[in-house]
Amino acid sequence: SQEVIARAAHYFGVGLANVLNALNPERIVIGGGLSKDWDEFVEPAARIAREQAFPLHASRVEIVPSALGDDNGLRGGLFLAQQIVSDARRSARSRLTPLDGTV
Repeated sequence: SQEVIARAAHYFGVGLANVLNALNPERIVIGGGLSKDWDEFVEPAARIAREQAFPLHASRVEIVPSALGDDNGLRGGLFLAQQIVSDARRSARSRLTPLDGTV
């Protein structure tokens, strides 16, 4: 299983290097389940990304864990559900007409 994790970290690192080269971000925030295995998975991937990215990009980027930990997906889903309900309520209110026929 450690070999599989190491291989996945390698490919994740290659993906991060591609993001660095294409977008040159100042910071990459890693969250969700990946943030649980920071030392075993993300650190090796970040090292590979820095080795394979353009030196200028690699030296400037900060790769950090999300402050929300592995609850990002849950919180994002909750936010989306709240937006959908809010939009539906707003839409329903705009369709209401007064009972006495006045506008």
